[in-house]
Amino acid sequence: MNIVEMQSKIKNNFMRVILSIVISALVFLTFGSVANAQFSANSPTFTPFSQYYFQQSMTNPAYVGNENQPQYWGSYQTSKEGASVGSGSGKGKAFTGLVQGRMYSAPINYGILFNYEDYFDNTVNDSTINFNSKGSFKQFQFGLQGSFDFDLGEKGIGRVGLTGALLYHDSDRIRATTTVGGTNARKFFPSLDIGIIAIYGDFEFGMSVVNSNQPNFGVQTQTSGTGGGTGQNTGNRTSTFLRAYYLNLLYDWKLNDVISLQPQTIIRIGDSVGANTVGSSQTGGGVNLSGVNIDMSLLANYYDLILLGFSYKPKLSTSQAFLYRNYWATVMAGVRIGQGYQVSFSWDLVRSEITDKSRYRKFEIGFGAFLFDGFYFEEVQEDAMRHF
Repeated sequence: MNIVEMQSKIKNNFMRVILSIVISALVFLTFGSVANAQFSANSPTFTPFSQYYFQQSMTNPAYVGNENQPQYWGSYQTSKEGASVGSGSGKGKAFTGLVQGRMYSAPINYGILFNYEDYFDNTVNDSTINFNSKGSFKQFQFGLQGSFDFDLGEKGIGRVGLTGALLYHDSDRIRATTTVGGTNARKFFPSLDIGIIAIYGDFEFGMSVVNSNQPNFGVQTQTSGTGGGTGQNTGNRTSTFLRAYYLNLLYDWKLNDVISLQPQTIIRIGDSVGANTVGSSQTGGGVNLSGVNIDMSLLANYYDLILLGFSYKPKLSTSQAFLYRNYWATVMAGVRIGQGYQVSFSWDLVRSEITDKSRYRKFEIGFGAFLFDGFYFEEVQEDAMRHF
């Protein structure tokens, strides 16, 4: 065995040890939290972006540097949401930015992420204390990401990723007619995400834990009434970003030399009212899986020029904690210029049972530069490093 083979063997054995540790941590965090039912409808979270398939590292840092991800990405989302009880609509907006790179001299990838979201709750509730209100808030995160590649057998590639970020959160999530206090105790807190992916040919599988350390922004105390704050105390609500667990399945199906289809499913577990059970929905009977959110999408690519996408979000709950409670699907269209620079639009479709659909809206536009090698269609070329 020569020195190069020995170094490669040591590197792969080291990465297998790291992978074992990461998988053990993911399993422990997932089953430990789910078993204890650590979910709450009042827990803050970042609203999912509809074009998640172009910004996978937001939920799984192992996708940093992946071939089907952009080296540069920015998107803007605007939304409007009607009151679940009472009248009125709240309005929100969100921005996200990603920068990713590779160290071609080493199996290391790196990235920077930024995510901003605010929401102004203009809903009106007839009750004195508006527990059903989403509440106004402003939040952002800024962090660094890194991933490390290793071999999985002769044809497979594995990657472990980490995100370390600083979260800012300021909210008045539980409002009363007349309030004293109501904001979270602290504004900044660090967060840690961890993830892995396995790639075998055209198939990808990923799993991750977001907010693994459960950033806690302190207790909200809400008091109603007048006269120097005297009145009914509505109780405390913790502003904690609870752990969320993601599973991702993707297959890159190349129909021919010009058309590619990518069926993909992403499953998110977390932020539920209570334990995920069957037959205990708010409307009585049926299914109540408020902590489970599933998005099944199909992305079509025509010659790296035209992109079309559709995703379906099954209704698993009517709870406020169910992230897809108002929208059942997303349609997306995009165009890529010079086989690398992209602009894409998406529009979410309101569920049929919502009668006044004018009170709901979710629109997103994204800009990206897909400059990594091997995206969708990679032409076979001669070795550019050939000696002259």
